Parts: sequence; structure tokens; C-alpha cells
Amino acid sequence: MITEIMPAPSVTTSEWFELKNVTAVSLSLTDCTIADEVTQHIIAGELTVAAGGRVLFARDGNSASNGGITGVDYVYSDIILNNTGDSIA
Repeated sequence: MITEIMPAPSVTTSEWFELKNVTAVSLSLTDCTIADEVTQHIIAGELTVAAGGRVLFARDGNSASNGGITGVDYVYSDIILNNTGDSIA
């Protein structure tokens, strides 16, 4: 379940989104895809969400440029979610 999303609100602030595992078992996100209409990013390496846990994705792991968010679990940099036409599902 997508619990929060911050599309890039300005040129100087990066986007981020949070997923919550609402199941009673751990879920692996390894090899899952983050995509927009043009580009896709495949999650590389081990990324697991504990039962009832949350995972924070951000385009930039630096809290000074991502709106002050700390505790980023996964950084992607090869796509940019369009503020007016992309979706997360």
C-alpha cells in the first residue's frame, strides 16, 4: 500500500514515496519495477519489507535536498516521476 508520496515540488527538492506492507509476512521487493511512461528502474539488491513495516523510496538520499526526509531505505536516480502525468501503483 502506498502511504505517502511527495512528487518533486520544486527544482531543488527531490521526490519520495513510502510503501507499507499490510500483510502478516515479509515481502521482497527485489526485482520489482518503479516506472514512468518512458523509463523504468528495477530494484537491485535485497530489499525486504517486514510484516507491517514500511519502506521509504527517494530520488535523493540527502535530507537537505529531499524535503528533510531521513531514513531513506532505497534511492533511485534514473527516473523522475512527472508531477502532472505519472502514477504509482
